[in-house]
Amino acid sequence: MSPNGDTAIGINLRSKILQPLVYDKLATKTLKRPLLVSIITEGDPSGEDKDELANAIVECGNRLVEARYPRDSKWKCYPGSCLTDRTNDSNSRMEEAIQALEKQQITVFRPASPEYRHAIASSNLLRRFSRPACVVRPKSATEVQAVISQAREKKLKVTVKCNGHSYAGHSTAVEGISLDLRDMKNASLDMDSKIVTMDAGCRWGMVYETLVIGKHDGFIINGGRCPTVGVSGFILGGGLGPFTRSFGMGCDTLVEAKVVTADGRLITVRETSKKGSPEERLFWALQGAGAACFGVVVRMKLRVRKLSSLNGFVVAGRYQWFPTGGITYDVVKVMNAFYLTNWPDKMTIDSTWICDLRQSNKGGVRFNISFNGSKSEYDRTIEKLLQSTRYLYETLASQWLEEMERAYPQNKTYELYSSFVFGNDDKGTIEKVSDTIIRLMLMASFRKEFDGEQVNFLVIWIHSGGKATKRKPTDSAFFWRKAVCHAYVTIEWVDKWMELDMRRFLARVKKELRTLSYNGTAAFINFPDRDFPTKFHERA
Repeated sequence: MSPNGDTAIGINLRSKILQPLVYDKLATKTLKRPLLVSIITEGDPSGEDKDELANAIVECGNRLVEARYPRDSKWKCYPGSCLTDRTNDSNSRMEEAIQALEKQQITVFRPASPEYRHAIASSNLLRRFSRPACVVRPKSATEVQAVISQAREKKLKVTVKCNGHSYAGHSTAVEGISLDLRDMKNASLDMDSKIVTMDAGCRWGMVYETLVIGKHDGFIINGGRCPTVGVSGFILGGGLGPFTRSFGMGCDTLVEAKVVTADGRLITVRETSKKGSPEERLFWALQGAGAACFGVVVRMKLRVRKLSSLNGFVVAGRYQWFPTGGITYDVVKVMNAFYLTNWPDKMTIDSTWICDLRQSNKGGVRFNISFNGSKSEYDRTIEKLLQSTRYLYETLASQWLEEMERAYPQNKTYELYSSFVFGNDDKGTIEKVSDTIIRLMLMASFRKEFDGEQVNFLVIWIHSGGKATKRKPTDSAFFWRKAVCHAYVTIEWVDKWMELDMRRFLARVKKELRTLSYNGTAAFINFPDRDFPTKFHERA
């Protein structure tokens, strides 16, 4: 307790604030009295870190009377009354906005409701303390306009969520309004024009059903691998799918989009928008610049594509390869040959290097295969290009829609991500990447350092290239069209006290791999790294 009877908490912030850790300390206290926070630092943290801590304290109870900083710190000390006044004013404006939306019969979930808890639930426990002031569930573009207008008028923050699959949690609101579009989920297919129309809250499974129900064999919608992934974030980030190599990026099939702008207008942009117009520039940006950057997309239209096989079949399947010795240098040689092979555009083979210390095996590789052609053609391709890789025969010939697997995580874990972009035109680069990964999994270093812990280290290679390279990098906002592999690293763990160790290990991975990425900076915008400070970012 502090001398005046307030609850006192000491927080040691070494080089950077870890907001979940701050939340943990504050959330475990019973705040019956005003809160006194003493901050201990090494060096001079940035102003962004200071603001992050202030927001964390406010979010965790609004009971701050004073934040005490070291004497030599350059941080400006926020008096508790200043934070309290700021928060009370924000709460008042939020309540006015909520009441205005409720009068328009727009669905609003408040923190006390079970619907609210369900709406903000996340599979990544790093975001377990994210608590927006409310969740709004619009059912139409008109209702989205009403939400944006209220937020603009009341100066409230809005975080857009389509389906919540953002790797870095950018669709997870920590304050303000969580604009949850999941009730906007209509999808329709017009086979005369070969156009599918879908609301922003649709998942790919819902969109694919339009082909299944209509029995339109032989056609494909160039969407995501996982049927529970939202359509909007996928397209707006460029769209790496199982048929990217056959038909280009998902955003290359975008025909039209309806967008609610920051001033509350509903506008329509098309691929035929007048050259040089604001609509044309916005349409360009919606093809790969990321979600929720230029407004709230409420509806999209995409072209439907025709598969190559006459009977409308593709080869699709999954194979897991766990050598007795784990991922060794001999295995890496096979994988290098695999990545350096110039596969035909019809072939997409994603791979995942697995180092899961929760399992008894010593690591392995998982393959997900999609081939836009017949089984016999697939067999000939494998035999011709990579004879030693016989395990790739173990796939199933079937219609693509019947082979899609659900990948939404069911077991709650803590997760961190970072992504990289590689080509295969330079043999040396691929070999350096593979060599770096095996050293990192340092495979032996990861196993040695975290032996006995419930941790998992994954490196996922998403096969790109093919038809995605046919458009110029400047033809859309998606720039890295020369890439053949978009790779992302995933670190998972169960024990919350492992967070600092996991962050340190991921920092080592990023330091080793970032320079090997295109231009030494490239990353895929849909696999972002949240640890980058606001003023720095990957070149996406």
